[in-house]
Amino acid sequence: PHNMRHVFSREKTCLILCGQSVRRAGRVRPGVCYHLFMRLELESMAAHATPEVLRTDLEPLCLRLLANTASRATEPSGGSVVDDTVRLVSELISPPQAASVRRAISGLRMLGALDSSASDGLSVLGRQLSKLPVELWLGKMLLYAVGLRCLPPVCLIAAAMTPAAAHL
Repeated sequence: PHNMRHVFSREKTCLILCGQSVRRAGRVRPGVCYHLFMRLELESMAAHATPEVLRTDLEPLCLRLLANTASRATEPSGGSVVDDTVRLVSELISPPQAASVRRAISGLRMLGALDSSASDGLSVLGRQLSKLPVELWLGKMLLYAVGLRCLPPVCLIAAAMTPAAAHL
């Protein structure tokens, strides 16, 4: 289920990123960098950041991989396109756990983005979502609003629900 956990989550930083933000402050115009964490957190902070693929939601990655590998379907792999996607993700430099990838695939099924009867494994909704540069739940909401001819009010709701709305 989509609980927007990646939208308002608080992520830990690392020592390297803290140093980069200090060096950026004042580079273009006068500025100061404040780090708001306790000394205990600083002492237990990791030296390097966790790779982004291990920190982020895998559903968009899996959907884009499915969409991109569908166009290269000339190479028979002997498995389903979903299995091919799991295999591709496992070949990344810092691959996520296979269970995480399977959960992402399951989330795509629940969203309605996958269709096992289609040759590329994607539903019509999934093909459209793979082209949109927005979060999947938001893209589905906007696509349904277009179909139901109620886009203006849904755009207003979507704007209020996006992370940028938290800064208003």
